[in-house]
Amino acid sequence: LHTPTATAINSCVEYFSRLNFSRKVIFIATDGDPSESIDDVCSAVKNAKKHGIDIVCVGYGIDKPLGFDGVYFKKINDISELNSLYKDLIRSLV
Repeated sequence: LHTPTATAINSCVEYFSRLNFSRKVIFIATDGDPSESIDDVCSAVKNAKKHGIDIVCVGYGIDKPLGFDGVYFKKINDISELNSLYKDLIRSLV
């Protein structure tokens, strides 16, 4: 399985740079196994922060994945937890 996490984050940063929103958030759901290096993921996360973009990371069955320091992280063990997590995230971000 190919999971280009850093590429996806950098693509979001590029896209968001063209938008004029007061709040920009990247939501990432991960199994913690990116196909790119952890250094690339860490650089992409730092790039997003530099551009004022918040990152919310949900890990499925894993502890906090490497490269996501300083971002909001929530671990879930069952996909059924996503609905309540989504509602909590929306409330906290608004």
